[in-house]
Amino acid sequence: MTVNELSLEIPTSFWDQTHVDADDGRLAGVMAINGSRFHVEAIPVTKEQGMQVGADVESESRLSGLVFEFDVRGFQTIEINQREYVVIITPFSL
Repeated sequence: MTVNELSLEIPTSFWDQTHVDADDGRLAGVMAINGSRFHVEAIPVTKEQGMQVGADVESESRLSGLVFEFDVRGFQTIEINQREYVVIITPFSL
């Protein structure tokens, strides 16, 4: 099976002052793809003993759920304002 790849650059300004919760470092935004809206969430991560972990309690909870769901050890990250994040894009519910 051939998989097509689309590259998208999200500008740093997209994330300005879009914290999900003031108590943690998660960021959020909304994007549209072909007219459908999606939640965009960025979870701050760090490395501990070679393992990817959430940078705070809420981020670790979200990340560990994804690791379990997808049966992986971690995810690729992007850098936003000198910090590493895992980005998740989820469609809006009906």
